[in-house]
Amino acid sequence: MSPELLTTVRNNKDLYRFVQTHPSWYRYLSRHPRYLEKAQKEAIIFAGKSIPQRIDKLSNQVQAVQFLLEVINMNRG
Repeated sequence: MSPELLTTVRNNKDLYRFVQTHPSWYRYLSRHPRYLEKAQKEAIIFAGKSIPQRIDKLSNQVQAVQFLLEVINMNRG
């Protein structure tokens, strides 16, 4: 892997973890550095930081809060 590409990977913690977990991507990027953007997108998905994943997480948190509020209201009345 070129020194510039390696620096880029190490400076992006999500991409770094992704490449550590998926060594095939390390080999792939070594041979085809032009696919860095694709690897970064895959790393975002792997880290759970894509837009749909964030929306799902927020939705689940809102549902949990609503459930807790319902339980509290049931205990009061």
